[in-house]
Amino acid sequence: MRSMDRAIIEQKFKQILLALVFASLVACGGQPTGDDDEDIGSVPPFDILGIEGGSDGIVDGFLTNGSLANISWEPNSMASSYAVEITTPANVDVCASQTTTNTSFSFDSCNLSEGQDYLVHVFAVTAAGNVPATNSPFPFTVDTEVPNTSID
Repeated sequence: MRSMDRAIIEQKFKQILLALVFASLVACGGQPTGDDDEDIGSVPPFDILGIEGGSDGIVDGFLTNGSLANISWEPNSMASSYAVEITTPANVDVCASQTTTNTSFSFDSCNLSEGQDYLVHVFAVTAAGNVPATNSPFPFTVDTEVPNTSID
C-alpha cells in the first residue's frame, strides 16, 4: 500500500473514531463515559479564547475571512487531544470535526458565509477516549465587509 493511501485511511479512521466519541457523548447527555481510573469529576472546565482569520489579526468573535478560521483555547490538564468543529446555531456541521494535540487549530477549507453566525465546539479527549471536559460553544460571526469610515 502506498504511503498516500495509508495516510488517507488513517485520517478516515480518526474521523470515524472521533464520530463515535461524539455519538457516545450525545447518547449519555454530555456526561463522561467509561469506567477507567480517571477522576473525571474533578476535571476543570476550559474556555475557548476566540477565533481569528483575515486582515484584522484579532482573536475575538468576528471572522474577517470566510475561508480561514484560527481557533484557540485554554489547555485542559486531562486532555491528550482535542476535537474541534464548527456548526451552525442549529448544530448543523459546517467544518467537520478534526483532532489535534495543540490548543489551537486552523480550519482552512471551510466555506463560511458572510453575515452568518456559527459556533465553535472544542472537546477535551483523554488518552482513554473519554470526553470529561467540554465547554460552552463559542459563537462568532463572519464579517468580511470593510466598515465605511469616511467622515462627512
